[in-house]
Amino acid sequence: MWECARQQPELEDMARQELERCLRWRPSSSHPRTHLLRGPS
Repeated sequence: MWECARQQPELEDMARQELERCLRWRPSSSHPRTHLLRGPS
C-alpha cells in the first residue's frame, strides 16, 4: 500500500504532515480511522 511512499520518502513526509494537520484541526475522536493510518507508532 505504501510502496510508492517508500520509493519517494518526500511524498510520505508530505502525507504525514497533512495527516498531522488534519489531526490538529479535527479531534481523533471524531475520526476513529485516523489512528489506523498512523500505524502502530
